[in-house]
Amino acid sequence: MSELIATRLGLRIGLAFAGLVLLTLLFGLLMGNEINHSYQQLAQELSRQHRAYSSVQALRADFGDLRRFEKDVFLAVDIPEHASFKWRQWNQELNQAYVRLGQLEQTLPEQKNLALAQLRSALDEYKNGFLTVAEQVLAGRFRSAEEANRAFLFRRTFIHQYQNAIDALIHYSEQQEQLLLRQLDEIRVRRLWQLAGALCTLLIISSLVAVFITRNSLRVGRELEYQATHDSLTKLLNRRGFEMQLASAHRGAILYLDLDQFKLVNDLCGHSAGDELLSLLALRFGRLLPAQASMARFGGDEFCIFLPNADASQASELAQQLLREIQNYPFVWQGRLFSLSGALGIAIADGQQSLREHIMRADTACAIAKERGTGQIAFATEVDQQHHQLQSQMSWAAQLPQMLQQDRFVLFIQHMQALKSTGAQHSVPDHAEILIRALDEQGEPVPPGQFLPAAERFGLIGKIDRWVTRTILQQALPPHTVYGINLSAASLGDHAFLHTLRDWIQASPTPAQQWCFEITETAAMTDIQAARHFVSTLKQLGCRFALDDFGSGFSSFSYLKELDVDYLKIDGSLIRNLERNASDLALVTAVVQMAKALRLKIVAEFVENQHQLEILRDLGVDYAQGYAVHRPAPLLIQPVKET
Repeated sequence: MSELIATRLGLRIGLAFAGLVLLTLLFGLLMGNEINHSYQQLAQELSRQHRAYSSVQALRADFGDLRRFEKDVFLAVDIPEHASFKWRQWNQELNQAYVRLGQLEQTLPEQKNLALAQLRSALDEYKNGFLTVAEQVLAGRFRSAEEANRAFLFRRTFIHQYQNAIDALIHYSEQQEQLLLRQLDEIRVRRLWQLAGALCTLLIISSLVAVFITRNSLRVGRELEYQATHDSLTKLLNRRGFEMQLASAHRGAILYLDLDQFKLVNDLCGHSAGDELLSLLALRFGRLLPAQASMARFGGDEFCIFLPNADASQASELAQQLLREIQNYPFVWQGRLFSLSGALGIAIADGQQSLREHIMRADTACAIAKERGTGQIAFATEVDQQHHQLQSQMSWAAQLPQMLQQDRFVLFIQHMQALKSTGAQHSVPDHAEILIRALDEQGEPVPPGQFLPAAERFGLIGKIDRWVTRTILQQALPPHTVYGINLSAASLGDHAFLHTLRDWIQASPTPAQQWCFEITETAAMTDIQAARHFVSTLKQLGCRFALDDFGSGFSSFSYLKELDVDYLKIDGSLIRNLERNASDLALVTAVVQMAKALRLKIVAEFVENQHQLEILRDLGVDYAQGYAVHRPAPLLIQPVKET
C-alpha cells in the first residue's frame, strides 16, 4: 500500500515537474518569439534606413558623374558633335539623379523635407546654370574649355549647398541607425530580465533556456552591428564604422580616393563587373597600407584611408602608390580590357577639427584633383585657401557698391621710362599708367589686387571702369604724355558703355591722342568681334590701345593682326627673373622681335632693377615700367559725380 502511495506520489511529482518543464519551455518559446518579432521589426526599419543611406550615397556618386560629364562638354568646345554627345550623357545622368531624389523623398520622414528641398534646389540651380553654359558651348560661343569653365565659376556655391545637404542626410541616417541599435539592446536586456525572473524557480532548465536565448540575441545583435558598420561588398568599414573606429583619433592623414572609369565599367559590363572591380581593388589597396592604417568604402567608387600620425610627405607617398596601383591594374571582364585611373584628395588632421570635418575637406580636395585631370592629387590646404579667397571676395563684393556711391576710390599714376630716344625734344612722348586704389574705413589706400578680383567675379568691374574713365576723362592733364587706362572684358562687350565713353572722350579737356586704353589678351579673346569693334570705334577719335599682360598665356598671337593696337605690354611674370632665367629671356626676345615686325611699341612691366633695364634696352624695348623707374603716386584730382 505504501509502495502504491509512493508510486502515485512520485508519478504526480513527475507529472507536475514535467508540466512545469513544458510550461517553462512554452513560455521560453513565446518569449523567444516575441524577442525575435521585435528584432525583425527593428531589422526591417534598419534595412529601410540602409536603403535611404544608399540612395544618398548614390546621389553623391551621381553628382560626381555629372561633374565629369560637365568637364567633358567643356573640353569638347571645338568638337560640337562630341560636346552634344557628352551633353546627352550629362542629361541622362541628371534624370537619374532626379529619379533617385524622388525615391529618397518617399523613403525619408517629413522632418527631413528641408534638407531634401535644399538638395533639390541645389540640383535645380546647377542644372539651370549648366544648361545655359552648355547651350553656349554647343552654339560655339567659347574658344576653350577654360573660357567655358570661367563662365560657370558660380557653380561652387551650388556644389557646397549640395554637399551640405548630402552630409546632413547622411548624418541623419547614421543617427537613426544608432537609435535602432540602442533599441535592440534595450529590448534584449528588458526581455532577458523578465525571462530570468520568470524562470528562476526552475534552476537548470530555466538557465539553459536563458542561455540559449541570450546567445541567440547576442548573435543577432552582433550581425546587425556588423551590417551597420561594414560594407557588404568589400567587407571594409563603411562611413559610420570608419568614424566610430577613429572617434578617438586626432592626428594623421586622411586620403579620399575616387575612381575615374568605374561608371564606364558598370555601363558597359553591368553591376556585377563593377562589384568585382571594387572587391579586387579593395584587396590590392589593403596590401599597400601599413598595419596601423584604416580603410573604408564610402559608397560607389569612393574609398577613404586614415594614416595615424602621418605628415603630408608620407600621405603624398602613399597616394602616389595607390594611383600607380590603379593605373597599373589591367581589369579584364569577358575579354574587354579597361584602363583605370583615379584622383585623390588629402587632408592632414591636426586635432583642431573633428574627423568628419577633415573627411569633408579631403572629399572636396579630391573633387579639385578630378577637375585637374586623371591621376592627380590635391591637398585640402588648397581648398582652404580657395575658401578663404572666396570669403574675402564675397566681403569685397558686399562693400564695393557702397564704396562707389561714396567715391571711396583714388587714382594713382605710375610713369614709364623711354629706353631709346631720337634726341629731339618731345620726339618720344612721356608715358604713364592710371591706377586705382580703394580707401578703407581709415582712409588708407588698398591695392587693386584685393578688390578687383571680387569685382570681376561678381559683375561689378564694369561700374569701376565707369568710375575710373568718367573721373580721369574730365580732367585737364599735362600735355606731351600718353596716359594708359585699364579696361575689363566686361566693358569691351558693353555697347552702351562704348557710346558713353565716346561722348566722354569727345568732351574731355585732354586730347584723345593722349589716352591709351589697355586691354588684356584674355579680355580681347573673350569676344574678339566686340573687342575689334571697340578698338576701331575709339581709334577713329585718335585714342591709342595697348595689349596688356602679353605673354602670360601665349594664346593671342593669332589675334594681334585682328586688333589694331599700338603697344604690347610684356607680362611682368617674364620680367621678374629676366637676368636669371634663360627661358624668360628667350620668350621676351621672341615677343620683341614679333612686335617689331608688326611695328608695335613695346612696354616691359614690373622692371625692378637697373640690370633688367639694361637688358631690355639692349633687346630694343621702347618703355620700362616698374619700381626701378617710378613707384605709383597719388594723382591729385577731384572725383566727379555721375549726372
